[in-house]
Amino acid sequence: MPHKASNDRPPESDRRGVMLLLQSQFFNEPPSLREAFANAQRIAQKAQRTQIKERTEEKTRI
Repeated sequence: MPHKASNDRPPESDRRGVMLLLQSQFFNEPPSLREAFANAQRIAQKAQRTQIKERTEEKTRI
C-alpha cells in the first residue's frame, strides 16, 4: 500500500525494519565501517540526551 504523500512518515515498524536492514548491510562491511556506524550511533544518542537535558533545564528555569 503506497503512502499518500512523500512527507508522510512510514509506520514505526517500517522505519525499524529499514534501520535493521541498514545495520545488517553495515555489519557485513569491514570493521572500519562498523566502527564508524557505532560511533555515529553513540554521537546521535549523546546529542539526543544533551537535547533532552537542555529542554528539561529550560522548563525548570521558567
